[in-house]
Amino acid sequence: MIVLQHNEIIASFENSVIQKVHRYSNRLYANLCGVVSKNAIDHIAAEYDRVKYVGIDQTECRCTIRKTHSLPCACEIVRYSMIPHSIPLDAIHVWWSKLTFHVDASSKPSELSVKHEIDVIVKKFEELDVPDKISLKGKLREIAYPSTTSMFPPVAKVKTKGAPRKGKHKVSKRDKSTKRDPSWWEYVVTSVRCSGTNACSTIDTNDIIDVGDDGNCGYRAATVLLGMSENCWAFIHQQCVIELQEFMSHYEILFGGENYVRQLIHNVYVEQVASKDNRMTLPEMGYVIASKFNLVVVALSLKQSQTYFPLRSPPTTSMSDHRVIVIAFVKNCHFVQVYLKSDFLIPPASNLWKQYCNEEARQWKFIYRDRMQHWL
Repeated sequence: MIVLQHNEIIASFENSVIQKVHRYSNRLYANLCGVVSKNAIDHIAAEYDRVKYVGIDQTECRCTIRKTHSLPCACEIVRYSMIPHSIPLDAIHVWWSKLTFHVDASSKPSELSVKHEIDVIVKKFEELDVPDKISLKGKLREIAYPSTTSMFPPVAKVKTKGAPRKGKHKVSKRDKSTKRDPSWWEYVVTSVRCSGTNACSTIDTNDIIDVGDDGNCGYRAATVLLGMSENCWAFIHQQCVIELQEFMSHYEILFGGENYVRQLIHNVYVEQVASKDNRMTLPEMGYVIASKFNLVVVALSLKQSQTYFPLRSPPTTSMSDHRVIVIAFVKNCHFVQVYLKSDFLIPPASNLWKQYCNEEARQWKFIYRDRMQHWL
């Protein structure tokens, strides 16, 4: 059975190298025929058929084939066809170009190199302060020496089973419990209970404070956390519109098209009571508020908690000047403002921010990395 499968794979390799398909005589496939697997070209051809329906809109494309197979998706292919230009080999994962089981010793050495990345890391290392240098060095040690670890055993042995025995001293119920301490987001969810669709009541008002329920609750919570009156929520709307209009080209890339950004601007315009379309949406407004006011926005939710850093501006040197606002979305109906203790943990940032933020803004991730790593 294994021999038959091996022979079938070899035959598919030979077909990819030798067989010429008339459909792939298009200039678009000039760099691919005979170099990458025929199966890969079949996938690309199927995406090419979607071009007339998708165009360059990433929202319509969804880029599934790029994420699952590392092959050009429809919105990428349309750019090559508009130039016009053949699909470059760099756009194809190297796995699809391996058409033999044998390693040719006489072949040219691989052009892949990490010299540029190493130089960038060394340059960035020299610019960091001592705590950040220690953190970055620890990450590099994990890559260079995977068999080692920076973890240490606890100073005192931790009992993981059974409650403490009763002795002379009275043991509190909390100390006897072997239940783990809940995460911060669990504190928030258990402290806020919604009745109906609009009303919210809080148990611990020192940590969580409710706001108005006219549909603008997300902007009301952000307004108070920025140090203004809750009734100044319209000012936040105005600033978000200015941010979206001023940096529309950046948000078009981030959100996948001009039409989506214009619809987002239209939804932010609210006179008094917000409809369902006018309410704060995440992650979109998380990026907008963080970038406009140069602060960190933490959104807590049972479904997905995320941290939103500014897209363009770097953090200030002093940590005391950093502003972090925390809002929680409860029961799929309401936003509330949350006040957490100092040095609280925060959820990780999204891959979208890591992909589209400016180089200067990446410093936010290094500063809050430890808090994000210990979130769960």
